[in-house]
Amino acid sequence: EDDFFHQENLKLTLDELGYTLVGLEDRAENALPIVAEKKPDIVLLDIHLAGEQSGIDLGHQINQKLPTPIIYITSFADTQTFKKASYTYPFAYLTKPVQSFALQSSIELALQQSQTQADAVDKWESDVFFRNCFFVKIGQKLVKILPEEVQYIEVSGNRYCQVVTAKRKA
Repeated sequence: EDDFFHQENLKLTLDELGYTLVGLEDRAENALPIVAEKKPDIVLLDIHLAGEQSGIDLGHQINQKLPTPIIYITSFADTQTFKKASYTYPFAYLTKPVQSFALQSSIELALQQSQTQADAVDKWESDVFFRNCFFVKIGQKLVKILPEEVQYIEVSGNRYCQVVTAKRKA
């Protein structure tokens, strides 16, 4: 956040809600090392920051280096800015001035969704069959198939094949 008034309001609101602020910066260049060092549960980002990089630039960097849930808090309420920000997969996009309840509910939902995703990855990786399987793309999803489930593989045209199991054709 690069605006002093909004910085102070955000600090006060987070304190009232019982959250601990681990850092506050007005430049993306200064914020990334703090995120890397402190490893916060969530990052609240303004889109317009002092310096050359925007909050959206910082959001991309955070996603690449250490995925952390992002909530944008911004004065920009236009479609173009929202669309750019959406490519960083934020958990919420709030416009200023932010109401305390909107901030609290967005933080809680982001933390909840983040934990659910982490649990799903842990379950996926701890599956005893993880190494003894292969993946087939069905629509936009990758589906895990165990070799022992395969009944037969059918050639479909020059480039594709279908893997047939008792449950599905993939």
